[in-house]
Amino acid sequence: MKLLWVKAWRDLWHNFSAFIACILMMALAIALLVGFSSAYFNLGESAQLTYRRLDFLDATFYLNGASPSLTDRVRGLACVAAAEGRAGQTVRIELPAGEKSHGWVLGIPVDRQLTVNKLLIQSGSQMRKGRGECLLERRFAEAHGFHAGDDLTVEVGQDKRRYRIAGLVCSPEYLWLTPDRMDPRPAARRFGVIFVSHADLNSLSGSSTIKEILVRWKPGYDPLTCMSEVERLLEGQRSGPGRDRSQQASHSLLERDRRAFAGIASVFPGALLSLSGLMLFLTLWQLIHQQRKQIGILICQGLAPWWVISHYMMLALFVALGSSGLGALAGPWLAHWATNYYVETLGLPFVSEAIRPISLIVGCSVSIFLSWFAAAAALRHLLRRQPLQLLRSDFAPVAQLPSFLGWLPLGFSYRWLFPLRNLMRQPGRSLTMIAGVAMSNALLLMTLAMLDSQRSTLDFLLTKVHRYDLQADLEHISVSAARPPVAQWPGVERVEEILRMTATVYNGKRYLERGLWGLPPNTQLLRLYNSQLEPIEAGPDLLLSPLQHSILGTRPGGRLEVEIPNGQTHPLRHPVRVGQALYEPIQGPPKIAIRSLQHMIGRTFLGPREVTNIILIKVRPGSLGEVRRRLYQDKRVREVVTLQQLREDVNELLKLALAYISLMLGCAGLISLALVHACTTMNLSERRAEVACMLVQGVRQRDLFRLLLGEALYLWIIGLALGIPAGFAAGDWLLSHYQSDLIDLRLQLHPTTVAWTALAGLVVTLLASLRAIRQLLHIPLAEATRSPD
Repeated sequence: MKLLWVKAWRDLWHNFSAFIACILMMALAIALLVGFSSAYFNLGESAQLTYRRLDFLDATFYLNGASPSLTDRVRGLACVAAAEGRAGQTVRIELPAGEKSHGWVLGIPVDRQLTVNKLLIQSGSQMRKGRGECLLERRFAEAHGFHAGDDLTVEVGQDKRRYRIAGLVCSPEYLWLTPDRMDPRPAARRFGVIFVSHADLNSLSGSSTIKEILVRWKPGYDPLTCMSEVERLLEGQRSGPGRDRSQQASHSLLERDRRAFAGIASVFPGALLSLSGLMLFLTLWQLIHQQRKQIGILICQGLAPWWVISHYMMLALFVALGSSGLGALAGPWLAHWATNYYVETLGLPFVSEAIRPISLIVGCSVSIFLSWFAAAAALRHLLRRQPLQLLRSDFAPVAQLPSFLGWLPLGFSYRWLFPLRNLMRQPGRSLTMIAGVAMSNALLLMTLAMLDSQRSTLDFLLTKVHRYDLQADLEHISVSAARPPVAQWPGVERVEEILRMTATVYNGKRYLERGLWGLPPNTQLLRLYNSQLEPIEAGPDLLLSPLQHSILGTRPGGRLEVEIPNGQTHPLRHPVRVGQALYEPIQGPPKIAIRSLQHMIGRTFLGPREVTNIILIKVRPGSLGEVRRRLYQDKRVREVVTLQQLREDVNELLKLALAYISLMLGCAGLISLALVHACTTMNLSERRAEVACMLVQGVRQRDLFRLLLGEALYLWIIGLALGIPAGFAAGDWLLSHYQSDLIDLRLQLHPTTVAWTALAGLVVTLLASLRAIRQLLHIPLAEATRSPD
């Protein structure tokens, strides 16, 4: 036993760099598994901690306009722990740079604390006065340079109001800052939330009614039963069914993004663990075959074979324990970084950090299993032989060449036949090396293809779908005479007017609250494409995305109903037919011809039909700033959005994905280098005697160098041929698991990506091969050709 310990330490010392490489790779995989899985759970715990401390709502009930006393009736129900009634008002916020932004003003009590959706003061103080003060959402304030104590001016039509900012706040209702749960783009720069007193809001909106009631349930009550009870109480005054927490915009988008992150948190560390096990197998395979004669001597001296197995299992256990220790140390640091990066990006006020023991246990257990499995696979063929077969070279296994090599013509150049023969004579080893090279190429291609997909999707969205420069949202729907004459302004190249309305689409009991866009015929500034990326036009049929089809349970050719709210208890529903599916990288509202939507509005409100409320503008180069300035000066314009702002919103949405893909790309590069180096080194180190004999027989070094290099190139070509489809399939699978169901990213593979992957694989293969070949060509010939017996 002592002899085996001495031998184990000697083997570790002599092969220190190879074992350290295995340990580091496996430790990286364990650290990623622990870090990413812990960050996934930490994000959920941080959100729940925020919800508990700030009393996040359980349900929302929208009203047509009711007396504030209705809130007291809801509070009186046995299942209700707390209820808050409120109203809101859309406004334009004047920004320090002279521009304006869309805003939403909410009324809150000044004389008491909120019991639902409490506000966390992060700078400044609570409102102390009943009039003239406000609280501003922190991320919008930071984006535009507002501070506590500044004045904030808002506009409602022709009316301007100025408030003193008492404090900057965080609300559990706006952890994911967006006004629409079906629009995942972060809106910190274009959407501000302002909290004022109920008295100020009544003065601003001209009404004292409430438009919604926010509710928290008492513990122990069934939420569905509670929802039904409140709906019965509000019957005749509510607008549509109640919405539980899962339909709240911020919570819905936060949960979607967290579920999408679970794909990377599990898939990529698992792939790294598998690759590290393969690398350990290659290292042990090479060591065991180099020590074939030593194993025979030990067994002849009376050492039981299971002691020999234990010796190599100890080496594998050393790798497993070393990688588990390093992974356990690096995993918490990675979890801390990922959690805080995620929480900071989303703006959560409270952070809950913990390392999941189950992740560490799973990572360490898998590393031990893979290490022992790699050792067992490397020992499997060797320990089937008798000691004499291990000691004498004439009992060594004879490579069986494939029969088709004998069919090759005699004139077939040995420069091609020699490398091919070496790859074919030991299929098991060659397949292992090819698998390593293919997996490294697949990892590189997968990460590069995902980056290509994001760039291609963004370019498609901003060059082929959205072809305008400015989008001006009007304060109210209006006829042509009441709209700004933008088409006559200098620098304007093209103008198209569209109509956007709040609407609910019904298919039986299924419904989709997403709004509706009416587009003019032959629109050039907002193009539509089907699932085959062919341009289509909006007609009388309702155009939905595949996600919206799945929500409503419809298919092209079906029938739906569209309901446009008009303040009535039971608004009119308009029947429509379903058109073909849309392709939209970022999910938007359903589309229909503007004439059809105007007809619905005319029937709903009994008013004029030739109305619009959005202007799309294409300007000449250099005219963007002036046209934008004139739009902001017009009181009829509520909000102006540029295409550059849309690009920034999408980039912010993909910020987390880019961070993780970049991390994967770096890991893939390291894995590629380690795997290819291990494969080529193992292959060439077993050829010492063969190379020495060829040199003794007069083969020139440069000719032998070409032969060995050709073998490495064969390895690279086969690995690349297998790695490209494998990487594309893996990237497509991972992308579908990462993306939110509101983002439709299609995997794109540019020819330059394949070229860069091939070039990177070739460079790595050559660097690893050249070093091994150089060492092989300078071996002592007498020693290498001496009989091992």
